[in-house]
Amino acid sequence: MTTNEQVFQQALKMEGWAYCAYDCKCNRLASEACRATDCSGHIYQALKWAGYPMSGVPTISRYQYKWGANAGLAVSRDKAIHTRGALLFVANIFGVIGHVEFSVGDGLRSFGETGHSNNPYACKYSYI
Repeated sequence: MTTNEQVFQQALKMEGWAYCAYDCKCNRLASEACRATDCSGHIYQALKWAGYPMSGVPTISRYQYKWGANAGLAVSRDKAIHTRGALLFVANIFGVIGHVEFSVGDGLRSFGETGHSNNPYACKYSYI
């Protein structure tokens, strides 16, 4: 079974990669050769490299949330921001998810496709 830590370690290997706009070719290829990704591609690639079974895993953040929620993986935001490798989903004012990052697990930071950010409390939905 793939653990949050294994996935998080794979995500860290992508630190410094270029940002690639929404649903770019690199995300669909999930290839290290591209060395560019957007937020959902970052999650997808980390899961794949950690050995997670990829059947049905979407490459778009709002669908990644639905996929995890349907699998019964949803947890509270408080639990997620204190769980290294948990996924943190950010929604707009209309509740539409448009971004996803990894929790660093310290309750203070998250890690996404552009490096570390300092606002895990912005997430509305989460799962491990």
